[in-house]
Amino acid sequence: MLDNPISDREIIAHHEASHAVLALELGLGILEIGIDLERVDATGGVGNVGCRLFVADLTDVSPRNLESEQRRLAGQIDCSGTVLAAGAASDARLRGEDPWSALQKQESDFRHMRDLLQRAMLDGTPEVAEERLRSQLDLAVEALEDPLVWQAVELVAREVLRRGPLKGADIEALVKPELEPVDTGS
Repeated sequence: MLDNPISDREIIAHHEASHAVLALELGLGILEIGIDLERVDATGGVGNVGCRLFVADLTDVSPRNLESEQRRLAGQIDCSGTVLAAGAASDARLRGEDPWSALQKQESDFRHMRDLLQRAMLDGTPEVAEERLRSQLDLAVEALEDPLVWQAVELVAREVLRRGPLKGADIEALVKPELEPVDTGS
């Protein structure tokens, strides 16, 4: 948690920046629409980012092939779930909240995560689904604990607050140098 009080707008900026930075860190990328803090979603939530998420729909896969397809796609599905969970992980970090509680407050992100599991037919029992969602959230929390990743999140949040909407290419230009390993010449 930060020492100085943080405004709701700053929390939203960090939330959206966290989605974007993890999408880049995990190799999913950002859509050209980028981040817009003024955009309102269907649930009335303010702030939006366009990330390239992996979407699997295995509802039409034959039962004989389902398990092998699920195993083949599980990593990509978990990457997308982790990106979706990143905003709540940021909220929890900034507000000093429990990450699971923060995720449940994010109706849109939480619904997208559940829908992704359902379409990939990875939801199984409610307990199995919750375990997978918690695992994706844990990965997001862990990623944001990396100082370089959090520094990139703060940079993007500051820029979107200062400049307004950021296009995907602008976010990539800001973030890529922050996330590249430093060459020590060894």
